[in-house]
Amino acid sequence: MSGEKSGAKPAAALWTALQRAGEPGLERGPRPGVADEPAVRAQVAAAMPTATPERARDLLLAAALLWHDHLDAAHAIIQAREGDADADWLHAMLHRREGDLANAGYWFDEVAGHPLEAALAAPALAAGLTELVEGGRWRPRAGVAALRAPGARRGALAALQAEEFRLLVVRLLQAPTV
Repeated sequence: MSGEKSGAKPAAALWTALQRAGEPGLERGPRPGVADEPAVRAQVAAAMPTATPERARDLLLAAALLWHDHLDAAHAIIQAREGDADADWLHAMLHRREGDLANAGYWFDEVAGHPLEAALAAPALAAGLTELVEGGRWRPRAGVAALRAPGARRGALAALQAEEFRLLVVRLLQAPTV
């Protein structure tokens, strides 16, 4: 296959590149162990499947930058793709991470019905975050509100956020033109 990456391998390679820093917190960061921006860009480029369309490349890079706490660089990429449901989902995640919860809620409202809502229901239930699931769908705005609650289950919410990243990476690699 002359170096061409296909199937589950690209998702695994990109996911491994993301995880080098450990799970991102629910706050802006920076946290110990993150790669600097040039290193993140190089890791993503090295793990990227050759035939990945530009849209998916941009959004995968934005996700990696967000994971590694480079919010400004991620924001620039995401804003350039405004109106794309996956970019707008990332936009919501970014504002949630930076603590702008009202803006995060706005962007999650913009992408209501996104396939990640259904995909995140089972992990949310498994994490005991039953109040965040309704009708078999994760309610992202409820997840934003949960961050404001005293005694919020931050560990469970952070683990759900990591799964949200993973599912988005897989989605972008499996359906890069959607």
